[in-house]
This record gives sequence, structure tokens and C-alpha cells, in this order.
Amino acid sequence: MMKLKPCPFCGLKPELMRGSSGWYVECLTVDCLIVRTPGETRKSTAIKKWNAQSRTDAKILEVLKKYSHYLVDGKKTIDLLMTLVEQEVKAK
Repeated sequence: MMKLKPCPFCGLKPELMRGSSGWYVECLTVDCLIVRTPGETRKSTAIKKWNAQSRTDAKILEVLKKYSHYLVDGKKTIDLLMTLVEQEVKAK
């Protein structure tokens, strides 16, 4: 069986689990932005999807969370939000 990579956001070990939607990988760290992969019928597929995530994916999620208040109150558009995300990812 393939080995799970650490969470690309927090760096800790995720868990391989089975639920009603199938096999999934989840980071159980409190406040971690990478929640879980979608349910898969095969363990290996769930692990592959988890391992395919990158630090860039994690950074995008972090920035989206940081600016999510713009979506709630409608002050900014999705296009502007994505521009902010791209700028922050490039800056790191």
C-alpha cells in the first residue's frame, strides 16, 4: 500500500478512513484547512488523491479562508478574490 504524505498545510500525519461515501483521507488537526479527500471506492485512489495535493493548493485554501469575509458580505467579486490569492501565492 502507498504511504500517505503529510498534510501539505500543517505537515502532520493524516488518517485513512472509511465512511458511508467510501475511503477518504482526512487531516484531523484542529484548524487545518485541508479537510479531506472525496470518498473513493478504493483505498489506493484515496491515497493517490491525497498525495497529489501540493503546498500551493494549501496556500490557496489558506488565502481563501483569510479573505472569505469578502464573499459573505458581498463587497468583492470572485475575480478580485482570485487575484488576491494569486498575488499572495506568488509572494511566498
